[in-house]
Amino acid sequence: MSRSLNRRRFLRSSALGAAAAMVAACQPKIVEVEKEVTKVVEKVVKETVMVEGTPQVVEKKVTQVVKEIVTATPAPKGRVQVLATINHSLASYEPFIYEEAAEKAPGIELKMDQTSASGGWDAYADNLITRIAGGEGLDVIYCAIEGMPLLADKKAIIAMDPYIEADAEARADFEEDIHPKLWDTLTWKGKRMMIPYGWNNMLNWWNTAVFAELGIEDPEDGWDWDDFVQLCMELASVKGEDDDRYAYVWFDSAFGMAPWFFNNDTSWVTPDWMNSNMDDPKVAETLQFLSDLILKHKVSPQLAGFDEQGNFHAGNLAMRGCGRWCTGQAKNNDFTDYNFTYYAHKSGPLKTVVGVGGWSTVTMCQHKDEAWEAIKVLDSFEQGLRFINTTGSVPARRSVSETDDFLQGDHLSPVADMRMFYESLDGAAVVPSPPNFNVVDPLLRRWYAQLWNGDITVDELVVGAHEELQAEMDKIRE
Repeated sequence: MSRSLNRRRFLRSSALGAAAAMVAACQPKIVEVEKEVTKVVEKVVKETVMVEGTPQVVEKKVTQVVKEIVTATPAPKGRVQVLATINHSLASYEPFIYEEAAEKAPGIELKMDQTSASGGWDAYADNLITRIAGGEGLDVIYCAIEGMPLLADKKAIIAMDPYIEADAEARADFEEDIHPKLWDTLTWKGKRMMIPYGWNNMLNWWNTAVFAELGIEDPEDGWDWDDFVQLCMELASVKGEDDDRYAYVWFDSAFGMAPWFFNNDTSWVTPDWMNSNMDDPKVAETLQFLSDLILKHKVSPQLAGFDEQGNFHAGNLAMRGCGRWCTGQAKNNDFTDYNFTYYAHKSGPLKTVVGVGGWSTVTMCQHKDEAWEAIKVLDSFEQGLRFINTTGSVPARRSVSETDDFLQGDHLSPVADMRMFYESLDGAAVVPSPPNFNVVDPLLRRWYAQLWNGDITVDELVVGAHEELQAEMDKIRE
């Protein structure tokens, strides 16, 4: 056997080893490129033998050429599975969303599941992080603003800007149909972290049957806190009996408290969400106003354990703070005796709060392009229609909010103006949602509960809560 042939066999063996490593690293099916790779190896080996090349030279040449082949070779045909998770019921998605995905994005196989939201958005965000860290293969997640900064700072989700900018058709569709306030809300540190999908505000709802029975005129936009207290005094009938009627109730989460703070031109955190603002005199003024409804005027019940929905529908509660999700509750109970307007106002430019939920891609997702295709299906006009008919959120798409399904559904109040929801965005501010929301929201609710119970004064609350809240906010910078 000639020296040239022996050497060629040795070089061929070395080259094939390098080629195999390169192909394996790039992960296409070897059967689809092995013939072309073999040709390259033979050609390079032949040329290298002629110029007395070394195995290192052969390996370098083969690696370079094989890399070009592998990169240019299309990925194996087949559908890539994309797993999306939500906090709400799957009823508004299955099975329709799978059919829509098959039509609009034939390269993906969309799967959906539900992540527990028991405990609120803070607990939901924690559950998402646990699932992601546990390697459950989540690709797309739905979450609200209350959990978004935490997910972003934990690097659990990616910024959506590159996909929005690279997809001109989708960008035009989303940006033309979705209010700028919703985009701003889901932007964190200058990056758009989520595609807006559903949102809610807070309005003052009242039971129209109760008002009619008592001959009391409906509240109108432009009323102030004195008007509100006077109305509550007329509505309430509290004697410690089973048929007591309370005038008003609210819930004391960050979202439920925000419209009262906003309507007095303040908040529990500074505008950048980085420091406590509990020492602002307007915070104390707002808390005193609310606690007086329970302890002084006795027109509101103790919040803990009070059945807000049941009492409102039964006529034992005249007014409540709520968002569009209350239409879903009303639908389930065949209840249409309601109307709503903005909260009573004290000072400042704001009328209500806005909280937004949206879609984002998980950082650990292995198929981010396919995840983007899934998000476009999940945030389509058609899916938006299904969403509003099975959930109580307001659609991010203006076009959906202008449909008869949204404005004149047969389960809606005949007098309530559903256009107020989307129009309210012009006078709304986002619910404060710092990255430690899952810690500070329960912290403040613990302090509020002591106030409503009469265990502490407003002065004691603002001093103690400010100190404890600021300590938690300082940890963000650390």
